[in-house]
Amino acid sequence: MSYLSVCGTIGASIAIDCDNIPVNGTADRAIVMNRGDVDFTTSTTAADGSVTSLALKATKTAFQIDGLNFSITPNMSLSRQGRVSRYVHEIEFLTFKVDQATKNELEAYANGRATVVLETLDETYEVYGWDVGMRAEEITRAPNDQETNGLFRCVLRTPEGQPGEKKLPRDYLNTDYDTTTTQLNGLL
Repeated sequence: MSYLSVCGTIGASIAIDCDNIPVNGTADRAIVMNRGDVDFTTSTTAADGSVTSLALKATKTAFQIDGLNFSITPNMSLSRQGRVSRYVHEIEFLTFKVDQATKNELEAYANGRATVVLETLDETYEVYGWDVGMRAEEITRAPNDQETNGLFRCVLRTPEGQPGEKKLPRDYLNTDYDTTTTQLNGLL
């Protein structure tokens, strides 16, 4: 049996629902956790790959990045790695502080791996970096730049030269939006 007939068989239509056109954009907060702190033994995924429950290891916590006016921007792309399809997850954000504590955190982002949950304006959640995690691949600051107001710009991305994510960002839904929000806020 060929790889394409097992892994590349198209199995459903992609139709338009004129009554439910998605709202473009994400909320101005990102929930970030060290990938090593995610408890994958108690977190659950559904058969379709979506996350249905997200848990952290004992004593571990998630952290919040606050944005403003759509300053947290996700992207994703297909990346062929040899003969295998993988995906690159990316989240760009501005820090609204330029103090030493923020610099120290950005340095940690460059050396660690993060899993990030973003809320869409449709009141759904997506998880980036579930399989591999992301790290800071770009950290820049131009103090005189008017577009960024001299803030730090950080880009978290699936690391190059390593296996990419198996899937596009995964939906995260535990029963309903309110239950998911409560569970997510409980990780902070």
